[in-house]
Amino acid sequence: MALDYRDYVIPGRSCGSCTACCSALAITEADLQKVAGTLCSHCASGSCAVYETRPQVCRDFNCVWRGMPALDESWRPDLSGVMIMWSPVPQGWRTQHGVDIVLLASPETLDLDKIVSLVTGFIARDVAIYIDVPVG
Repeated sequence: MALDYRDYVIPGRSCGSCTACCSALAITEADLQKVAGTLCSHCASGSCAVYETRPQVCRDFNCVWRGMPALDESWRPDLSGVMIMWSPVPQGWRTQHGVDIVLLASPETLDLDKIVSLVTGFIARDVAIYIDVPVG
């Protein structure tokens, strides 16, 4: 059986103190709702207070940084200001893989050359790219 790249995590690579997904993700579960870009009410002191019973959207989330060896420690979302998520590709597209690149920090503080290199690398591998830019 082939490894599903969306579920792959590099052994030993953990979130550490990163809680980027706790603010970046939108959650529309019956027991928890929040808009993207706001910190989850269960995120306290750098961890999830309801981790064992967290919503399904949180259980299903898999940060690309945790499973892509080409992304070193500097790409951890809280360090880079960029969170990369696997993203579905619309039916009929020529590629089967997509990523959503979420800019967490102000563009002025990001290493734009590094991000451009990442994007061009994904394009070269025929990965669909979505880029989310914060407003305000």
